[in-house]
Amino acid sequence: MLDRHKDITQGVALGLLSIAWVFIIGKTISEIENYDPIVIVRIVTLLTVFAGVVVAAYKLVNDQVFRQSESYLMQAKDLFEKAYRALSPENEIGYPLNSRLRWLTSARILRSALSLEYRISDESHKYTYNEYRFYWHTKFYEILRLGEHVFPDKSYFYKEGKLHIWGPGDQEPLNEESIAELYRFAKWPEGREDRMEPFSESERNKIHEFGPKGLSDYLNEIHKS
Repeated sequence: MLDRHKDITQGVALGLLSIAWVFIIGKTISEIENYDPIVIVRIVTLLTVFAGVVVAAYKLVNDQVFRQSESYLMQAKDLFEKAYRALSPENEIGYPLNSRLRWLTSARILRSALSLEYRISDESHKYTYNEYRFYWHTKFYEILRLGEHVFPDKSYFYKEGKLHIWGPGDQEPLNEESIAELYRFAKWPEGREDRMEPFSESERNKIHEFGPKGLSDYLNEIHKS
């Protein structure tokens, strides 16, 4: 926060200095008589200084934007991990506990992480964000086991007779919005291509020649004509 205030103060100072230089240059030009070489040198010097001030101000603004973008990126990375840990704490084994609070907390933190995407402006930060987001997509996919046939039955989501009304000590039904948020995130992202490629023919030939044999046999089965 202190750095941000310092940058703002410096930016204002540079802006005022730029205005002052413009005024001085305008005043000097208006008083030119007979194109005195000394006056011309003075003008060129002032213009050079002014150009330097403009460049410095531009760099200051760019640096500020970069730091803000980087800050949003770091916040997003932290929130993705917190969203995952809210649903599946460390050292806990098995499917996430059917806790309404856990699912709600995880979904809300995840939504915060996703909303930061639109605040990240630097292109390198955007790329890093997308790759990190995909990493956590994979982690949520694994913990929710969306690709398996062991997805919990309805008793995981609510207790019979306690869907709309429940009391202290009852299993609270999971919130649909929280389930939807996590379910959507865990699915394969739309528009994302899988950049992996299979073995080339030359690679397969080397594996067949030098091993490992198990992989060689497997590739033979895959590529049977």
